[in-house]
Amino acid sequence: MNLSVDRKTMNDSDQSYKKSVIPLFLEVRPSPSFQALALLLHGAALFAVTRTSLGLEWQALIAALVLFSAYQSFKLSNRSYRLQWRKDQRWEVRYPCGDKRTGKMLPGTYFNSWLVVLNLRTGSTRKDLILIPKDAISPDEFTRLRARMKIEAKNAISG
Repeated sequence: MNLSVDRKTMNDSDQSYKKSVIPLFLEVRPSPSFQALALLLHGAALFAVTRTSLGLEWQALIAALVLFSAYQSFKLSNRSYRLQWRKDQRWEVRYPCGDKRTGKMLPGTYFNSWLVVLNLRTGSTRKDLILIPKDAISPDEFTRLRARMKIEAKNAISG
């Protein structure tokens, strides 16, 4: 089996690859899969708490903490916002409340075939983590976003 690819084919595909990711505007909506996963994990935690040998007071306290965490997870997973990759190589995030933050991608940004986690510096000390599950945007937008992440990872390594 021959796995070699000639250099011209690689360069041509690399150029079309770069063209496919600029400009990038995303409407990120709530993710049903992220909400279901959070519900499942918090439900499992509540079940586990009831099966411990802790006293009833401790079980109630831990259950309250798990329920608070579930509430916070639901609020986070129910967020929608607009995300834009700008020409100055920064990400702009617009929240429904009207807040707008601009940030530079930091190490710790992660992506795979079903999730993108953007780690952004949006101020001198402020960092924002933006979770983008695959079902929070259209399949085409997710592909373009992952392409942008690959290019940025290359630039970070070479730059």
